[in-house]
Amino acid sequence: MTNQPNERPSYAVDVEIDGVAEGALDAAWVRRVVEAALAAEAVAEGSAVDVWITGDEEVHALNREHRGVDRPTDVLSFAFQETEAFPTAPDEAPNLGQVVLSFPRAVSQAREYGHAAELEVAFLLIHGVLHLLGYDHGDPGEERRMFGRQDAILTGLGLAIPGGR
Repeated sequence: MTNQPNERPSYAVDVEIDGVAEGALDAAWVRRVVEAALAAEAVAEGSAVDVWITGDEEVHALNREHRGVDRPTDVLSFAFQETEAFPTAPDEAPNLGQVVLSFPRAVSQAREYGHAAELEVAFLLIHGVLHLLGYDHGDPGEERRMFGRQDAILTGLGLAIPGGR
């Protein structure tokens, strides 16, 4: 499928919203944010990303199990491509992985930073997607590059973090 000018590529973004986030977020909006990040990074059309928006308890358990960190966090990314070859048909775009976001943590951080919860959720979704694509913030140079991309994608969505992050 060829995109028309000004038309975004098509991606397979599966969104699950549960727990305290149920009814607080629109799955179509979450999908648009993730698709904007994928398009901004020129990810192959048809690529898939799974998003799970849930509570602190679930994210805490995943953080402990997969990272050995016994506390909740705001967002986790599980990149399927970096751990092992995820089976896909030769003509099929890959499933890049899963982004898991703690909605209560996003709301709390939004209050702490003095901006809307929607902006914090968008920031964290983009952050998670960039991790799936290999971005990291382990050193100051990597952090500047990653956060610069996040800011550019947020700006493209008409969102901006006042004063940056």
